[in-house]
Amino acid sequence: MPLILMCAAILLECLLKTVWTGTFPVL
Repeated sequence: MPLILMCAAILLECLLKTVWTGTFPVL
């Protein structure tokens, strides 16, 4: 998979986690 798609997927996952938890992403 192209690197930019991997980065986009990671950022999107972090954003969804942030929205889901309300404030901070859960790592």
